[in-house]
Parts: sequence; C-alpha cells; structure tokens
Amino acid sequence: MSDQKVSVIIPVYNVQAYLEQCVNSVLKQTYHNLEVILIDDQSTDISLGICQQFKQHDDRVRLVVQHHAGNSQAQNNGLDQVTGDFITFVDSDDFVDDSYVAGLVNQMSKYHSDIAINMYRTFHEDVKRYFVLLGPSPADIKFNGCYSHQEWMARVEKMPNMLAGSVWGKLFKRELFKNIRFPLKMRFCEDANVLWKAELLANQISFENVVSYTYRTKRTQSITNKMDKRAREFEAVNIQERVATTAAIGEPLTYLQGEYRHFQNKRDLARIIRKYK
Repeated sequence: MSDQKVSVIIPVYNVQAYLEQCVNSVLKQTYHNLEVILIDDQSTDISLGICQQFKQHDDRVRLVVQHHAGNSQAQNNGLDQVTGDFITFVDSDDFVDDSYVAGLVNQMSKYHSDIAINMYRTFHEDVKRYFVLLGPSPADIKFNGCYSHQEWMARVEKMPNMLAGSVWGKLFKRELFKNIRFPLKMRFCEDANVLWKAELLANQISFENVVSYTYRTKRTQSITNKMDKRAREFEAVNIQERVATTAAIGEPLTYLQGEYRHFQNKRDLARIIRKYK
C-alpha cells in the first residue's frame, strides 16, 4: 500500500499562530505519497498567505479558497478535490507525528480494514501541557484489533475519550465518501454526523492504541465548554437521523441506547427508538 496516495484535508480559518506547525507536521511525514488539500475560508489574518507559501514550495500542496462558507463546506470542498486512494483529516490548529500517516496505512494493510484509527493526545494551549487519554498500557492495548462495524460501534462507546465524535485521527478508504458529505446547517456534531455514516459503510474498522495525533485545545474555550442550547438541538437531530438510518438498514439499535443515555434527560430517546423498531 506504500505506493497508494493519501489525501490530507485541512480546513483553514484564522489560525496563523498554528498553521505552519500543522502543515509542516504533515509535509514531514515518513510516508511521502501525499496530497495536502488546504481549504481557506477567506481568513482575515495571514493564514491565506501562509497557505500560498506552502503551495509555492511543495508541489504536493493544493489550495482552495472559499468565501465564508464554514467548516463543513470546507471539508466538502476538500472531498471534491481528492485524488488519493485514502483520506485523512487534520484540523489546522492541530499537528501530527512524523509517522502518523505511515502508521495508519500500515494498520489498514495489516487488518485489511476500511477505516484505520489511532489514539491521540491533547495539548492544552493555556497551560502548555500534554495529556494522553489512553496510553499504550497492557490494559488499553486490549482494544487493539479489527472489528465489524457493528462490533466497533458497540465497543467504542466504552472508551473514555472523544474518539467516536471526530473524523481526525483516522484513515478512510476514499470510496466511503462517495455519497457522504458534511451537513452544512450543523455548527456542532458535523464530524459525528459524517463518522457514523462512514462506519456503517465500512466492512472492517481497525484500531491500534498508538498516539500519533495532537489535538490542541484550551480548557476555558473548548467546544465542550461552549455547548449551548442550540448545540444540544444539533445533537438531537443527529441522534434521530442515526437511529432512523440504522433501523432502515436493519441494524440493531441496542448499542445506541447506551451511547445516548446521557441525553435522555433532555430528550425522550426511548420514544425515538420505539418509533423505528
């Protein structure tokens, strides 16, 4: 699989402080057969200029400019530009280890999986400290392996992290996105909305507890801290769509009850599930 191209999609908006570190970390990969697709959402800082410099100095970099269309449209524009065999997503304020892509490609080859997933660390910008939610300890390595999408969706809920809600930190076969796009009207949960659809299409999903992606956050300004009533409404829409789709293709709904148990106080999930049984 070393001769197959990996497309890296990086949406960009006003991240001048972090963008160079992000893109450099991708271009320094030990896996060289890459295309790096930068999508600038009409940044008002110097992010676009940084993107243009990368494009001038490395022919693997492609640049798309959109006009205040938002993150979901940026991801979709990236998907429309992809020419690689595999796709991975990197947020423009995050960064990756040199072995990030090679590790995921090797994992996919090892397990013959359609989605390959690694662990990540968080870097808290306000305190300049790293935190690893799961490390390669004997207890955590037990998750290593390959699963059917039913097995993965039922098991991933037990893992104490945000792994199930993000598209970054993963490698996807390109064909999974043939008919999947990011929802334009969602300000939150758009990654989760796309991820479960890709997982439903995957025959095999593999995981190795190798830390190779760094997610940058601020404790006081994280998405979790910013969750408001509107965000909960997006989550409710996501739940209903997921339940309806899962039921329509004849998949069991049992695991969804556990996944969304925390949400039952705000919405009658049991009623939603009964509707589609």
